[in-house]
Amino acid sequence: MLKQKSQQHKTWGYHRLAAAVRSESKLVFSDLLAHKCCKEADIRSKARPYHYRKAGEEHIRFPNSVKGHWDACEPMTLVVSDMTCLMNKGVRYEWTILLDTFNNEILAHALSRNGNATPYYDCLEVLK
Repeated sequence: MLKQKSQQHKTWGYHRLAAAVRSESKLVFSDLLAHKCCKEADIRSKARPYHYRKAGEEHIRFPNSVKGHWDACEPMTLVVSDMTCLMNKGVRYEWTILLDTFNNEILAHALSRNGNATPYYDCLEVLK
């Protein structure tokens, strides 16, 4: 019965499988027994493992091209962007800002709802 449930629900671990089998079959057994049975039958959860990343660790896809050199020599040499999520009355907004690091001037900003990608393009249009 564990094998059949694990094929239906590939991301369930032995705790969840045991609870489902107990509720359907009215059998009484411990989670430890379910764990031993799953181990013997080579049943493993297909859930994706979580990988911890330390704060400040460089992102693989988008490398840090500034690398701590924030001192721009002239305007429009180093322009950075930031996106901030805001909640208001249960609605999620994303505020995108383009900032010139020479004089900390906000060059463009845009507001969107629910993860829309258009504010980035709107900011770039204003910047052009």
